[in-house]
Amino acid sequence: MTKFTDHSFLKDLAMLRSPTSSYTFLSYLHEHNRLVTFINRGSFIPSRREYSDYLIWAAEKVAHEPGVLVHYGERVLSIQSDDLVVSVTSLSESEHPVKRVRRGKHLVIAPGGTPRVPPSLSALAVRAPSRIIHTSVYAHRVDGIMHDILSDIIFKRPSTTTESGSTNFRPVPEVLLGIQARLIPSNHSPSDDSPFANEIFDPASTDFFFNLNNKEARSEAKREYENTNYGVVNPNTPAKVSSTGILCAMAAEPYLRPES
Repeated sequence: MTKFTDHSFLKDLAMLRSPTSSYTFLSYLHEHNRLVTFINRGSFIPSRREYSDYLIWAAEKVAHEPGVLVHYGERVLSIQSDDLVVSVTSLSESEHPVKRVRRGKHLVIAPGGTPRVPPSLSALAVRAPSRIIHTSVYAHRVDGIMHDILSDIIFKRPSTTTESGSTNFRPVPEVLLGIQARLIPSNHSPSDDSPFANEIFDPASTDFFFNLNNKEARSEAKREYENTNYGVVNPNTPAKVSSTGILCAMAAEPYLRPES
């Protein structure tokens, strides 16, 4: 994907804690011989695909650390604690399921974000799963969706025939240009990435948020920072869509240079 992430590479997995850590984004670039290329881009915001690859690299790096055991594809059945030891019982989701019990002094739970489809679109998403999806599954579904769209354009809709006998189908770039119209700053406010708004992402803000004394106070704090760089459109995204839209439009309708 070419969409930009919403934060600087300096907010990686280790930089704020230890700039010399081998798990930084710069270490990833250096190991893959792409550090100079990244610097020459003139932007310190990595692409979403590049940052995703960095996360995969870091996960594999952790899995190979001495004394570290990493298991994927397991469903947690129960969690028990006696104030001294935490016991987690899990079942592997494989052809031959294996139940495991792990014990330790500490347990960290990181469920991540929960995809949400607005109620007004939920029913439509059920009836047309190939056309209405959540962005969390975009990378896995986009190839199938584009195949359906192209099939619909080529095989189901009336086409026009030019004098030369060639058939012209409705150009796909119209879709991109439609998206561009919905992403321009006049319709969607760009993110507030000022130093003041970004203070909410400082490590100290974690204590501030969880020390708020009631649910209403937390909700008010969340509303106050809704326009931070994780809540709305990144200013880089409309510019990227605009540039891509222009190039696609030119490719769909090439102009003729006057003969000299």
